[in-house]
Amino acid sequence: MSDRYQELWQQGRRAVLRGEVTVQPFGTGCWPLSVALRLDVATRGRFADLAAEAAAFVGDAYLFDHHVTVRAVDDGPPAVYESALAEATAGLGPVRLRFAGVVVTTTNVLACGYPVDETAPRLRSRLAEALAASGADGLERDLRRDIWHTTLVGFTGPVADPRGLVEWATARLNQPFGTARCDFADLNRWTATGRQQHANPIVSARLAG
Repeated sequence: MSDRYQELWQQGRRAVLRGEVTVQPFGTGCWPLSVALRLDVATRGRFADLAAEAAAFVGDAYLFDHHVTVRAVDDGPPAVYESALAEATAGLGPVRLRFAGVVVTTTNVLACGYPVDETAPRLRSRLAEALAASGADGLERDLRRDIWHTTLVGFTGPVADPRGLVEWATARLNQPFGTARCDFADLNRWTATGRQQHANPIVSARLAG
Protein backbone atom coordinates (compact mmCIF):
# COMPACT_ATOMS: atom_id res chain seq x y z
CA MET A 1 0.00 0.00 0.00
CA SER A 2 1.33 3.44 -0.91
CA ASP A 3 2.29 5.99 1.72
CA ARG A 4 -0.66 8.20 0.75
CA TYR A 5 -3.19 5.41 1.19
CA GLN A 6 -1.54 4.50 4.51
CA GLU A 7 -1.93 8.10 5.65
CA LEU A 8 -5.61 8.18 4.67
CA TRP A 9 -6.17 4.86 6.44
CA GLN A 10 -4.59 5.96 9.71
CA GLN A 11 -6.60 9.20 9.73
CA GLY A 12 -9.82 7.46 8.74
CA ARG A 13 -9.51 4.58 11.17
CA ARG A 14 -9.05 7.00 14.04
CA ALA A 15 -12.00 9.19 12.96
CA VAL A 16 -14.37 6.24 12.53
CA LEU A 17 -13.56 4.73 15.93
CA ARG A 18 -13.96 8.13 17.62
CA GLY A 19 -17.21 8.95 15.83
CA GLU A 20 -15.59 11.97 14.20
CA VAL A 21 -16.17 11.28 10.50
CA THR A 22 -16.90 14.09 8.04
CA VAL A 23 -20.09 13.99 5.98
CA GLN A 24 -19.29 14.22 2.28
CA PRO A 25 -21.42 16.64 0.19
CA PHE A 26 -24.15 14.73 -1.60
CA GLY A 27 -26.94 15.48 -4.04
CA THR A 28 -27.47 16.97 -7.46
CA GLY A 29 -25.20 20.00 -7.87
CA CYS A 30 -22.99 19.15 -4.88
CA TRP A 31 -20.13 17.86 -7.01
CA PRO A 32 -18.40 19.82 -9.77
CA LEU A 33 -17.99 18.59 -13.30
CA SER A 34 -15.15 16.11 -13.49
CA VAL A 35 -13.16 14.08 -15.96
CA ALA A 36 -13.22 10.45 -14.89
CA LEU A 37 -12.08 7.09 -16.17
CA ARG A 38 -14.91 4.68 -16.93
CA LEU A 39 -14.19 1.31 -15.31
CA ASP A 40 -14.93 -1.89 -17.20
CA VAL A 41 -18.17 -3.74 -16.45
CA ALA A 42 -16.55 -6.61 -14.53
CA THR A 43 -14.67 -4.22 -12.24
CA ARG A 44 -17.79 -2.17 -11.57
CA GLY A 45 -19.59 -5.37 -10.61
CA ARG A 46 -16.85 -6.35 -8.14
CA PHE A 47 -16.95 -2.92 -6.57
CA ALA A 48 -20.75 -2.95 -6.31
CA ASP A 49 -20.48 -6.15 -4.26
CA LEU A 50 -17.67 -4.68 -2.15
CA ALA A 51 -19.67 -1.49 -1.56
CA ALA A 52 -22.63 -3.53 -0.34
CA GLU A 53 -20.36 -5.25 2.18
CA ALA A 54 -19.05 -1.91 3.46
CA ALA A 55 -22.52 -0.34 3.56
CA ALA A 56 -23.70 -3.07 5.93
CA PHE A 57 -21.30 -1.65 8.54
CA VAL A 58 -21.65 2.03 7.62
CA GLY A 59 -25.43 2.07 7.87
CA ASP A 60 -27.17 4.82 5.89
CA ALA A 61 -24.40 5.16 3.32
CA TYR A 62 -24.06 7.16 0.12
CA LEU A 63 -23.51 4.97 -2.94
CA PHE A 64 -21.78 5.88 -6.20
CA ASP A 65 -21.43 5.00 -9.84
CA HIS A 66 -17.90 3.62 -9.53
CA HIS A 67 -15.31 5.61 -11.46
CA VAL A 68 -11.79 7.00 -11.08
CA THR A 69 -11.50 10.78 -11.11
CA VAL A 70 -8.75 12.29 -13.24
CA ARG A 71 -9.56 15.91 -12.44
CA ALA A 72 -12.49 18.10 -11.36
CA VAL A 73 -13.22 21.19 -13.46
CA ASP A 74 -15.22 24.39 -13.26
CA ASP A 75 -18.80 24.41 -14.51
CA GLY A 76 -17.82 26.08 -17.79
CA PRO A 77 -18.71 25.58 -21.46
CA PRO A 78 -18.59 21.85 -22.32
CA ALA A 79 -16.96 22.65 -25.67
CA VAL A 80 -13.84 23.90 -23.86
CA TYR A 81 -13.54 20.65 -21.94
CA GLU A 82 -14.34 18.54 -24.98
CA SER A 83 -11.40 20.13 -26.79
CA ALA A 84 -9.08 19.68 -23.79
CA LEU A 85 -10.16 16.07 -23.34
CA ALA A 86 -9.60 15.29 -27.03
CA GLU A 87 -6.13 16.82 -26.83
CA ALA A 88 -5.26 14.96 -23.62
CA THR A 89 -6.38 11.55 -24.89
CA ALA A 90 -4.98 11.80 -28.43
CA GLY A 91 -2.81 8.77 -29.14
CA LEU A 92 -3.30 7.23 -25.69
CA GLY A 93 -4.43 3.65 -25.36
CA PRO A 94 -6.62 2.20 -22.60
CA VAL A 95 -5.72 3.03 -19.00
CA ARG A 96 -5.09 0.02 -16.80
CA LEU A 97 -5.27 0.29 -13.03
CA ARG A 98 -4.40 -2.46 -10.58
CA PHE A 99 -6.68 -2.41 -7.55
CA ALA A 100 -5.49 -3.82 -4.24
CA GLY A 101 -6.79 -3.03 -0.78
CA VAL A 102 -9.50 -0.87 0.73
CA VAL A 103 -9.08 1.95 3.21
CA VAL A 104 -11.46 3.83 5.45
CA THR A 105 -10.94 7.61 5.28
CA THR A 106 -12.51 10.41 7.30
CA THR A 107 -15.32 10.74 4.71
CA ASN A 108 -15.69 7.44 2.88
CA VAL A 109 -14.39 3.99 2.00
CA LEU A 110 -12.02 3.71 -0.96
CA ALA A 111 -10.69 0.93 -3.15
CA CYS A 112 -7.01 1.64 -3.78
CA GLY A 113 -5.81 1.79 -7.38
CA TYR A 114 -2.35 1.92 -8.93
CA PRO A 115 -1.42 2.62 -12.57
CA VAL A 116 0.25 -0.35 -14.24
CA ASP A 117 2.16 1.93 -16.63
CA GLU A 118 2.57 5.63 -17.45
CA THR A 119 -0.70 6.00 -19.39
CA ALA A 120 -2.80 7.20 -16.44
CA PRO A 121 -0.26 9.76 -15.15
CA ARG A 122 0.32 10.95 -18.71
CA LEU A 123 -3.42 11.49 -19.21
CA ARG A 124 -3.69 13.52 -16.00
CA SER A 125 -0.65 15.63 -16.90
CA ARG A 126 -1.79 16.23 -20.48
CA LEU A 127 -5.28 17.19 -19.32
CA ALA A 128 -3.82 19.72 -16.87
CA GLU A 129 -1.71 21.22 -19.66
CA ALA A 130 -4.63 21.40 -22.09
CA LEU A 131 -6.89 23.05 -19.51
CA ALA A 132 -4.18 25.55 -18.56
CA ALA A 133 -3.63 26.46 -22.21
CA SER A 134 -7.34 27.28 -22.56
CA GLY A 135 -7.54 29.13 -19.22
CA ALA A 136 -9.94 26.53 -17.83
CA ASP A 137 -7.76 25.01 -15.12
CA GLY A 138 -8.94 27.17 -12.22
CA LEU A 139 -10.70 24.65 -9.99
CA GLU A 140 -7.70 22.37 -9.40
CA ARG A 141 -4.85 24.62 -10.50
CA ASP A 142 -3.15 24.33 -7.11
CA LEU A 143 -4.26 20.79 -6.27
CA ARG A 144 -2.02 17.81 -6.92
CA ARG A 145 -3.94 14.55 -7.19
CA ASP A 146 -1.55 11.71 -6.45
CA ILE A 147 -3.74 8.63 -6.12
CA TRP A 148 -6.10 6.64 -8.37
CA HIS A 149 -9.02 5.30 -6.38
CA THR A 150 -12.72 4.60 -6.59
CA THR A 151 -15.11 5.55 -3.80
CA LEU A 152 -17.15 2.61 -2.56
CA VAL A 153 -19.45 4.36 -0.07
CA GLY A 154 -19.64 7.77 1.59
CA PHE A 155 -20.59 8.58 5.18
CA THR A 156 -23.86 10.33 6.03
CA GLY A 157 -22.94 10.65 9.70
CA PRO A 158 -21.39 8.49 12.44
CA VAL A 159 -20.79 4.93 11.27
CA ALA A 160 -23.37 2.44 12.56
CA ASP A 161 -20.79 -0.25 13.40
CA PRO A 162 -17.41 1.51 13.58
CA ARG A 163 -15.42 -1.40 14.95
CA GLY A 164 -17.00 -3.78 12.47
CA LEU A 165 -16.11 -1.47 9.57
CA VAL A 166 -12.51 -1.08 10.74
CA GLU A 167 -12.12 -4.84 11.17
CA TRP A 168 -13.66 -5.44 7.73
CA ALA A 169 -11.25 -2.95 6.12
CA THR A 170 -8.26 -4.28 8.06
CA ALA A 171 -8.90 -7.75 6.66
CA ARG A 172 -8.86 -6.28 3.13
CA LEU A 173 -5.98 -3.80 3.33
CA ASN A 174 -3.93 -5.80 0.84
CA GLN A 175 -6.60 -7.86 -0.89
CA PRO A 176 -6.18 -7.89 -4.69
CA PHE A 177 -9.20 -6.95 -6.81
CA GLY A 178 -7.71 -7.39 -10.25
CA THR A 179 -6.73 -4.96 -12.98
CA ALA A 180 -9.34 -2.62 -14.46
CA ARG A 181 -9.29 -1.57 -18.08
CA CYS A 182 -10.62 1.90 -18.84
CA ASP A 183 -11.46 2.48 -22.50
CA PHE A 184 -13.15 5.85 -22.03
CA ALA A 185 -12.51 9.12 -20.25
CA ASP A 186 -15.77 10.98 -19.57
CA LEU A 187 -16.67 14.52 -18.64
CA ASN A 188 -19.37 13.82 -16.05
CA ARG A 189 -22.13 15.86 -14.52
CA TRP A 190 -23.31 14.40 -11.22
CA THR A 191 -26.91 13.89 -10.14
CA ALA A 192 -28.44 12.07 -7.20
CA THR A 193 -31.41 9.79 -6.69
CA GLY A 194 -32.06 8.78 -3.12
CA ARG A 195 -28.67 7.76 -1.72
CA GLN A 196 -27.13 7.03 -5.14
CA GLN A 197 -24.82 9.47 -6.92
CA HIS A 198 -24.96 9.05 -10.71
CA ALA A 199 -22.34 9.90 -13.33
CA ASN A 200 -23.91 11.44 -16.44
CA PRO A 201 -21.39 11.73 -19.30
CA ILE A 202 -21.59 15.00 -21.24
CA VAL A 203 -18.57 14.27 -23.41
CA SER A 204 -16.62 11.03 -23.84
CA ALA A 205 -13.23 10.31 -25.39
CA ARG A 206 -12.20 6.80 -26.37
CA LEU A 207 -8.75 5.66 -25.28
CA ALA A 208 -7.91 3.62 -28.34
CA GLY A 209 -4.27 4.49 -29.06
